[in-house]
Amino acid sequence: MAGPKESRQPLSNAKDRIQLSEVLYVLKEKRKYVIFVTVLTLIGSIISHLLFIPGYSAPTRLEVLSKRDNVFSRLGMGEMGMGGYYDESQEVARHLSRLKAGSFYIMVAEALVKLPEFSTLDFTQPSDLSIFRSKFWSIRFRNRFSTEPVVDEKISITPPAKVTRENIEFLASLLQEATTVTPEGSQWITLSVRSYDPRTAIFLANLEGQVYVKSVLNQELNDLNELHKFISIRLEESNAQLRKEEQELVEFKKQNRILGPNDSEKTASIRSSTIENQISTARLKIHENESLIRLYQKKLTENTSSILRGKAPDRVNQKDPRILSRQLDNLRRQKYLMVSEGLPESDSRVAEVNSAIRTIASQLRRLLQSGKMPDSDELPVSSALINGKISDLKNMNKELNTQLEALEESKAQFLKSASKIPKIEQELYSRSESLKLNYELYSSFKKKLQDIEIQKLTVKPSIRVDGLTLAAPREVRLSLIFRLPFAILVGIFLGVVLVMVIELTNTTVRHASELEEFDLTLLGNVPHVESKLGEFKHDEINPDLLVCESRPNSPEAMAYKYLREQLKVSLNSMGNPVRTITVSGTDKHEGKSLFASNLAVSLAKMDVRVLLLDCDIRAPAVHKYFGLTNDEGLSTLLTNKDSDYLEFLFRGRIKNLDVITAGPLKPNPTELVGSERFKTLLKTLNEHYDYIVLDAPPSVYVADAPVIAGVTDAVVLVARYRITKRSSLLLAHRKVFQISHRRCFGVLNDVPKTAHEFTPYVVTLNEFRKNK
Repeated sequence: MAGPKESRQPLSNAKDRIQLSEVLYVLKEKRKYVIFVTVLTLIGSIISHLLFIPGYSAPTRLEVLSKRDNVFSRLGMGEMGMGGYYDESQEVARHLSRLKAGSFYIMVAEALVKLPEFSTLDFTQPSDLSIFRSKFWSIRFRNRFSTEPVVDEKISITPPAKVTRENIEFLASLLQEATTVTPEGSQWITLSVRSYDPRTAIFLANLEGQVYVKSVLNQELNDLNELHKFISIRLEESNAQLRKEEQELVEFKKQNRILGPNDSEKTASIRSSTIENQISTARLKIHENESLIRLYQKKLTENTSSILRGKAPDRVNQKDPRILSRQLDNLRRQKYLMVSEGLPESDSRVAEVNSAIRTIASQLRRLLQSGKMPDSDELPVSSALINGKISDLKNMNKELNTQLEALEESKAQFLKSASKIPKIEQELYSRSESLKLNYELYSSFKKKLQDIEIQKLTVKPSIRVDGLTLAAPREVRLSLIFRLPFAILVGIFLGVVLVMVIELTNTTVRHASELEEFDLTLLGNVPHVESKLGEFKHDEINPDLLVCESRPNSPEAMAYKYLREQLKVSLNSMGNPVRTITVSGTDKHEGKSLFASNLAVSLAKMDVRVLLLDCDIRAPAVHKYFGLTNDEGLSTLLTNKDSDYLEFLFRGRIKNLDVITAGPLKPNPTELVGSERFKTLLKTLNEHYDYIVLDAPPSVYVADAPVIAGVTDAVVLVARYRITKRSSLLLAHRKVFQISHRRCFGVLNDVPKTAHEFTPYVVTLNEFRKNK
């Protein structure tokens, strides 16, 4: 198993080297783009460094106070599962949304224009700083040489008495652009105000923090006042109803001469106390839920963005007034039930309740007189959360109504069983129970109103400023020594990206495999040929470029030998070996003449007779590679019917290779190569030579090549690496095939040695030379 792995590993490494070398070649060829982008980046970095004006950033930290309930939880709604709590992350998110809203900065602007410091602030914006304005240079020199900040310009807003709404909105937009709000953990929020004047940055940062805390406090007080007003109205209504029922009960007793409850009434009270208590509790909860629903709906209609909520204050070593008040009301309610049942004040149970009432009332009085109240406030509730609360309250009311119907049915059954009680006693019982229910409702409203009064005395915002800002650190400018290397790296990166984009949008032939996409039989690649006398240029052709003769063991010559062997084993459309080969391309300067010349030399090296016929009468080039004259050639031979081809042969320079040049330009090259004389000449030459290589003109623009291909065995279309367009190659193949119907081969010419398979081949050849 080790053998195959060792044999495959060099091939894999070679493939990796080929891909890397091709990428490096592309970057090398397109290095001007990389250099251009890098130079632009360097120039831009130097200019930005020289024209950079550092500003000042003043931070203000706001602390979000956690563990607070909202207003509804403080009023007892949390016990019914309606209060809910927020965690710190939700509180921070709510404050962030309010701090980033435009309404907050309008409040800041309205407060700012009323302050005397407003006229001393500098509101210069980056858009106001241009190198063509004096403002730019004054701030630049002030920040560079001055230790004390100097305000050299005022904001262009009229005095406070004449400030309009447009001025306020413009100032608010400036403040919002200069302020950055960032959360820090689950409890802190930082307000950073940037300005070119340190005093302006410090003043605005402190002002924004104080304005926000004050707005939170005002919002909570407004909500408490609204709730206090609502419950006060309900309390007055309940009190009026309670007095009315008390008077009606007294009149009823006078009319029926009822001095006190009789035995049957006592029995009925004892037997129905449980059912009536459950019914009254359910009705009370339904009533409270409906009140909250109306309150929530009122908040939604007023487009309140949020209702301040919090969590229960920590209780350390002191009682909460709300808890004591609730306990006191429960004890009073218990005493009322005992008295209703006929228990005298001397009873031990009544005396015990009276003692507990006095103790708790004393504690509540001392706590209120001491002024030590627990912290409380309210947090904003979003509209979505209010809608959710309304839905939860309605669902709870449905459940309570179901329970109430069941209790009412039980009460009806009880009353049916107690039908033997006289009607007067039944009506007295009904009036007493109604009075008891109204009293409980009145006590509930009174207790909630007391809680609101306590809350208004102890209200605090759910966020506070953690100290005033006293300093505005100056922005640090990166040193030019560190900026330039970074700019170079960025420029190189952007240049490489640009080269890759150009490469991806390139429509030229870059791989030999692309030739197969056009139904060409791939022969292979031909490497870039360089003359020993200098870099190859199309206007400086010399015989040194015939590498199969001058450098027979070079990688370039080996590539031609590989193509020669492929052509040897190829067959034409009739199944016969290929002997006459037409070489063409898509355009000039693609190296087709160089390819035809080297292919002919390579074939001649097999000790067979080869003829190289230059059929490109319009732009001949074969004679230049062999150092021949072009005074006479194929055009002369085809024009003079009496001439013999032997008169135009050039022999002796390379063994077994004869050359016929194109000759002078004639007005009808297509007709010459399409004439019967040309076909007869080709048949005659085919009898005396083993291989004939015809250098034809490009196939896209003239019809010479398709006509010549029609009388040969095969056609080789030469495409130049990264020069020939794929659309042109497809068009050339289509034209040749439509006229000649000959088999077409494809060759990728002028491929760099650092790309594709030539690098590993060169390494192998060097190792061969070294071992030899």
